[in-house]
Amino acid sequence: MVTSLRRRADVLCSGGLVLACLLVVSDLVYAEDTAAPCPTAQASGDVTLRTSDELAAFGQRFSGATGTLVIEGLDQGGLQSLRCLQEVGGTLRLEGNPGATHVSLPALERVGGSLWFLYNPRVQSVELPRLTGVGGALWVAHSDALERLDLSALQRVGEGMFLWRNRALEVVELGSLLDLGHTLEVKENEALTELRLGLLGRIGGRLDLRDNRSLQRVVMPQVTTVGDLAVLVDNPALATARFDQLQGIARSLMVARNGSLLELSVPALHSVGWELTVRDNPHLSRLDLPQLHTVGRALLIENNPSLRALVSSNLRTASDGITVQSNASLERVSLSSLQSVARDLCIQQNGRLSAVDLGGLESADQRVLVLSNPRLEALRLPRLVAVNWRLEVRENQRLGNLELPLLESVGHGVHVVGNAQLEHMDLRSLQTVEWVLEVVENGSLANLTVPALRLLGKGLSVQHNGAISAVDAPSLSEVGGALLVRNNPGLKSFTMPALTQVGAPQLVVVQNPALTRLELPLLQRVEHSLRIVENRDLEVLSFPRLEAVPRQLSVANNPALRELQVPGLQAVDWHLEVRNNPRLSLGDLHRLQQQNAGTVLVCGNRGGEACR
Repeated sequence: MVTSLRRRADVLCSGGLVLACLLVVSDLVYAEDTAAPCPTAQASGDVTLRTSDELAAFGQRFSGATGTLVIEGLDQGGLQSLRCLQEVGGTLRLEGNPGATHVSLPALERVGGSLWFLYNPRVQSVELPRLTGVGGALWVAHSDALERLDLSALQRVGEGMFLWRNRALEVVELGSLLDLGHTLEVKENEALTELRLGLLGRIGGRLDLRDNRSLQRVVMPQVTTVGDLAVLVDNPALATARFDQLQGIARSLMVARNGSLLELSVPALHSVGWELTVRDNPHLSRLDLPQLHTVGRALLIENNPSLRALVSSNLRTASDGITVQSNASLERVSLSSLQSVARDLCIQQNGRLSAVDLGGLESADQRVLVLSNPRLEALRLPRLVAVNWRLEVRENQRLGNLELPLLESVGHGVHVVGNAQLEHMDLRSLQTVEWVLEVVENGSLANLTVPALRLLGKGLSVQHNGAISAVDAPSLSEVGGALLVRNNPGLKSFTMPALTQVGAPQLVVVQNPALTRLELPLLQRVEHSLRIVENRDLEVLSFPRLEAVPRQLSVANNPALRELQVPGLQAVDWHLEVRNNPRLSLGDLHRLQQQNAGTVLVCGNRGGEACR
């Protein structure tokens, strides 16, 4: 071959065909180089090569270097002179070569340290077809013209692999890579469409795929573990991400702002050490996590407007809480094996959510919030025993059933508010609420029955429930704060036979037109004020053991009231008001008027003065 090229060069050059002559001479030089036998010596220590002559001299003498090999500052050409380079004991750095257009190291098999390919703006291809191992990190970055990267034999990288800002690189296929000691980071590669690592089994550190605007497909079917974070963020063209064998992520999984993502497949994933976050993926339609049993911190599923189902039937715990919110198309949440949440469980603002399965939940250390899910029809928590802070079910317009049959204690408050179609609420086992029980604006609720409730630390509020007919708390002995019963048009029965004390600021029964009797036979003290006002059908008001109302007693505008029984009440220290109860005889009021130390307004009652 060499002889043939010499003859062609002689003919072309003697005939004045300059361009053709130069091309053949170039082929001749390369052929002569490749025909020569490869040296076997290793250069000792660190070596830096900056010119073509230095490359040629090194290539003629050495097949490797024991230390670091640096190639920098080349103004033209490639690395043909290093065709025999087989091994670099330390780091191999190809950095800042403004004129190089092609890098081919066909014999290179091993780099003991790191391999750096950085800031080579005109290099179009990098071919390392025999390289099997890199002991340190592998960097390919800031090379705008790079279109082809051949690492087809690479099996192991001891540390991380970083592919950054290679604007022309379209496909990365590492078909032989088995193990990556630390990070895999693929960022800001504008033309990259596919990332395929068919045999990779382990990523020892972080998996970070970010800001690759043309990336459409990520395939890592054999990866089983990620030793740090796994991040898929801001890849607007990404449609499919498959991790079929991925079982464990040591820290967090974040999938966010991938504008075209349709499918996220992690069918074998069983544990995430920290957070699992899936948010702001507008086309993601399904998220199945069938084997997931542990999330070490928080699970956040937020603002995925096409997501229809969240199924994780084996999840048992999420230590820092679970939030499922603002997923406009979400219809089903199934977390049937979830047993405990160390912080909040929040399901809110999911416009189409109709079914929630939390059948295994036993405890929540902070809050359970089910808010503003307009199509949710039933919420059943059949095993929930304790909520250590707050239970809130609010503004779920179609919610008809709220079942909490084993719930015994709530550390702060229970708030059932604004559920227009709620008809039935099961709180049969509830014994203590350290703060407040609030049942407000549930237009269809038939009754409030809490047979085991003994203590309300701060208050009870039953207000603006259009259909409620009965409030029954037979075991309740103390309300530490206010007791408010207001504007319940259908309320006929209010039963608290064991109640002895109501704290500040007041006991208020106002605007309950169907209530006919209010009897609290054991009530002894109201810490501040007692107000019974505008109850149209109220006939009997009986507090036979009431001894003290320190501030205000107001009984007003109850047109049917005929009995006011407070035989033990000695005085009202600040303000006594009994007015506009036209059927009420004065009875004990004469005594109270005389003993009251504050202001008195008694008028508009049967046999008394009219109000002015």
